[in-house]
Amino acid sequence: MSKEDLSTRCTARCYGVLLVPVLWAMIGMCVMSKINAAYTRYSSFNQRETSITDQETGIKKKYAEFGVPEDQIVFFADEALSGENVTRPQYDKLMALVEDYKVAMIVVDDQSRLTREMNIDELIKKFRFYGVRFLTKNGDVDSNDASKDVNAKVRGLVNNLSNSDHANRVRRGLEGRARDVNGAAGDHPYGYLTDWVDRAEGTKYIANGGNGPKPLRATFIFEEEAEVIRDVFRLFVVEGLSLNGIARKLNARKISPGKRSGAKKWSAGRVRTLLQNEKYAGVWTWGENRTVKYKNQRRDQKADVKDVVRVERPHLAIVTREMWEGSVKRFERFKEILGPLSGKAKNKRLGMYAREQPTTLLGGVLLCNGCGTRLRQGAGNGGRYYHCPEHAKGGDCKSKSSASKPKAEQAVIGFLQEQLTTIDDWFELVYAEVLRNIEAHDARIPAETENLLRRKVELEREIDTLAANLAGMVSQSLTAKLVSAEKALAEVEEGLESMERNRSRKRELPSKADVAAELSNLVSVMSEQPKRGCLLLRKIIGRIRVKDVICPGWEEGYAELSFRFDPMRLLSVVYEQGCLFNADVELPMAKDVVLFTGEPTALQLAMPQIHEWRQQNPSVPWLEIHRRTGHSASCAGVYYARWCKAKGYTPA
Repeated sequence: MSKEDLSTRCTARCYGVLLVPVLWAMIGMCVMSKINAAYTRYSSFNQRETSITDQETGIKKKYAEFGVPEDQIVFFADEALSGENVTRPQYDKLMALVEDYKVAMIVVDDQSRLTREMNIDELIKKFRFYGVRFLTKNGDVDSNDASKDVNAKVRGLVNNLSNSDHANRVRRGLEGRARDVNGAAGDHPYGYLTDWVDRAEGTKYIANGGNGPKPLRATFIFEEEAEVIRDVFRLFVVEGLSLNGIARKLNARKISPGKRSGAKKWSAGRVRTLLQNEKYAGVWTWGENRTVKYKNQRRDQKADVKDVVRVERPHLAIVTREMWEGSVKRFERFKEILGPLSGKAKNKRLGMYAREQPTTLLGGVLLCNGCGTRLRQGAGNGGRYYHCPEHAKGGDCKSKSSASKPKAEQAVIGFLQEQLTTIDDWFELVYAEVLRNIEAHDARIPAETENLLRRKVELEREIDTLAANLAGMVSQSLTAKLVSAEKALAEVEEGLESMERNRSRKRELPSKADVAAELSNLVSVMSEQPKRGCLLLRKIIGRIRVKDVICPGWEEGYAELSFRFDPMRLLSVVYEQGCLFNADVELPMAKDVVLFTGEPTALQLAMPQIHEWRQQNPSVPWLEIHRRTGHSASCAGVYYARWCKAKGYTPA
């Protein structure tokens, strides 16, 4: 071996000796680049923030057993986040490091800190796949010890059940507060506030930093807002203002809708919510909805009727029962005015844009034949007209359903005038049917009165028994039965009073001359007083369907008005004792009526004849057709081509 070869080999050996420690150091650095993680968490803002520090102390002691100093532990902490929440910032960050093979060990104070779900088995499999050792502080769970997997699964089940148990305990506590006539369950709306029952005790409790027994709180009327509520009910029930009108009035007076709402102004929807809240009449309900959670999603579901708490709190009533019932009845009338609406149209307009008092003769009476929506009034070059709002805004309704306002009103008034002139044809039949109804009604009075009296005795006996059982004790079920029995007794007594009124009522039916005179008066009222006439029209006719009549090839036409007319309803308006009329029974004279607001033009009527001529002789000159029909040759030719296209014919 030459000196040069020997020198080269020695140099290589020296480099090798030097490189081996370097390589081992690099491998060691790669191994040491994995972190030792500690994960801590507490669930809600009501828990102590020091809970994180307490957990970290136990984790540090666990790492000390493995010889890991405190400064080599990386801490991950999520504050005020539930273990059911799958989106936690620090948890997500830790899992991302696990999937990058950058975590050697994870230690938690308790398994529930990492997750309260039943997915712990999948998590342990994930940790093993990425080479992570997962332990709890007390060592009952260790991913390196397969024998402890059962412990993890059992604890996952227990932690998951504890969530449900905790939710049920909270709900029971809130339900107990709701059942207490003075209790506060965080459910007070605008017009109420909660405060300490004993102000001095409450002040002392706050001064002590919330330590010691917590004094009782109760719900009270906030008089400043209560005055606004009474004003809203008065404007709605007594003065008949619309919801939008009330909202505008409140905003004009710069009245705040309350800090809890978060809104700056009143809206029609907010006014409606206020008017439909029975708490203002002294009846408090709680638990009508239950929140269902899945991962990060929450959804409210209607609770079972048996789970809804309903408590009478007369001392918290802001409006009288009569005022509340007046509000309920007016909302029911809104539904009658709007007719058969569905979907967004119903939600948008129910009680917000509907006017109980019409402004025109046919206001709220005309319905679209296509979708059933109440027609609205508009204006154009041809004057005022009624049209389908769903079709106009490009909705699902394909029916234009428009009608000229003056022509539609004249058609309806003309029909009633015709009934006035033909009264001899239907009056006798209607009169005889009314007499039969009266006789049948009177014949049922004794038996119905006897049944009501028997029921009254039974209810009075039941009420006495329940009242005796309730003496000296409190029972929600017995109280509910007593309230129900008293309500039933009131209905029976009202029925008896109605029977007595009917028995003593003087049976005097109007004569034919009286009906004719009243009918004539109705026609004049409709012509001269459209607002009052519309209310009468709703009683006599009800709703009127509007359908477009458009000749093929034309874009415009006229309207067809259809409705069911029953002379019995007309007579019931004249003879105001409507309880004697059976609205479900139609007389032989009841009929379907179809009225038109126009008629086909002469050119439209001539189209079939022109087509026949063109079929017989395709070369017939248009000047000849002009001579036969009197219509312009060019105009007839253009519209004939459109007519054929609409009918699917081939122009001859």
